[in-house]
Amino acid sequence: SSTHFLKIKEVNSLGYFVRLFNTSYYQDIDLSGHLILQYVGGYPVSLYRVPQHIWLPARQYITIWAAVSNVTNNPPTDLLWKQQRKFRAGPECTTFICKPNGQV
Repeated sequence: SSTHFLKIKEVNSLGYFVRLFNTSYYQDIDLSGHLILQYVGGYPVSLYRVPQHIWLPARQYITIWAAVSNVTNNPPTDLLWKQQRKFRAGPECTTFICKPNGQV
């Protein structure tokens, strides 16, 4: 599985975005259906499902933007989550990326 190459590089401290990075030098990753989950105190506070047909090329980034960022949706590099005003950030929040089946 190529998912072990997928890393959360940044959760913006203002809650504007979550940035993912493909650490592989040769393998593209199909992100279709992957989930970005955020938990506070062991409880889920947000869940984003990556749209279908989104690929993350080797050694590249993809950014999921919250609504407050006022960024335009520009797949495949910039995805806008219109329903999420802000991402949670801070030591009380844990952010995960999961396969479509929920496996971390």
